Amino acid sequence: MSTQMKGMGGRWMRCALGFAAAWLGAGVLAAVHEVEVGEGYFIPDRLAVEVGDRVDWVATSPEHTVTSDNEIFDSNLIWDTMPVGATFSFTFTEPGTYPYYCGLHGSPGGSGMAGVIVVSAATANRAPVTPLNVAPLNGGVDQALTVVLVSGAFSDPDTGDFHTASQWVVRRADDQQVVFDSGDDSVGRVQRAVPAGVLADFTTYSWQVRHRDGRGLWSGYSTPTTFRTLQPVVAVGTGLKASYWNQVGAGDPLAMATNALIQFNWGRERPHRRITADAFAARWEGYVVGVNTERHEFEVQAQGQVKLWVNGELLVDDWTPCSFSKARRGWVSLVAGQPTSIRIDYVADPSGAQAALRWSSPSLPQATVPTANLFPSLP
Repeated sequence: MSTQMKGMGGRWMRCALGFAAAWLGAGVLAAVHEVEVGEGYFIPDRLAVEVGDRVDWVATSPEHTVTSDNEIFDSNLIWDTMPVGATFSFTFTEPGTYPYYCGLHGSPGGSGMAGVIVVSAATANRAPVTPLNVAPLNGGVDQALTVVLVSGAFSDPDTGDFHTASQWVVRRADDQQVVFDSGDDSVGRVQRAVPAGVLADFTTYSWQVRHRDGRGLWSGYSTPTTFRTLQPVVAVGTGLKASYWNQVGAGDPLAMATNALIQFNWGRERPHRRITADAFAARWEGYVVGVNTERHEFEVQAQGQVKLWVNGELLVDDWTPCSFSKARRGWVSLVAGQPTSIRIDYVADPSGAQAALRWSSPSLPQATVPTANLFPSLP
């Protein structure tokens, strides 16, 4: 189809749609909604409108189309791809759900660059159902300063309506002072982390959330629930409790100590004068206190057999004898200032013994876990 013919078809289509909208919406002021056609996305990618409303897709990036899954509308009737700055318009005259996609970067069914228009009859919109507070549990303690708030699922009495945003509010429990208000949050709709620097240590807070539907109506706020933040450990660690045997599983340990660091390279030597076996066994256990609230990678560098648990989770499980040193790793989330259980089981290789415990995180470069963060018993 030539550019001229496409232009004529587009003008004819717009005129016809305008006539239909005027006829259907006589005496009713129809709304105009705008969707940005950007670099690999439609914003918003989900939009609620009423019968008679018009949607304008405005291209801010080249090489895109607006193509209906069910062939109701298609910008290809006007252009091969939408020029930057161009607007493709369609007026919806029937209730229903209208999925669409970019013919170059998406496909029918919502894959890739795709969107949905939900069209409702021009009737009174009903508010969404008031959500529930799901997490943290009411009265929960030892919560991180960046606690993650979780609401119940979105629910709305209007068929086809959907969740576009939430608003999260946190108050200090003793005086009800608002310390955090997310405003319209279209990203954290059922889950939102409180930003760093907002909450204080060992303080009780209450929180609420509300949901907004696709036509802009808010639910009521949820019933407030409370949580208390962590009282961080301020003590300085001394290391982990260490137990040594000549043979794994051989009853009571032959030697016990507090090891300030897990950073050993014994070679053919023994960890204690009471240990006489080359393939001796060791266990380190106690608590580790994180510096930052985030996921940490723990690494055990060992020659021999090794297992590592953090917070009861088995992160490393390599119980196969190994005559050379190698690193084994696992990830776990830590809360700053909160003690978390840790245990390492180790069996030395007869050809040499080596064991080291390191950690790292997005804000912490890899290093041997410091003595100050290790405790033989609960601090």
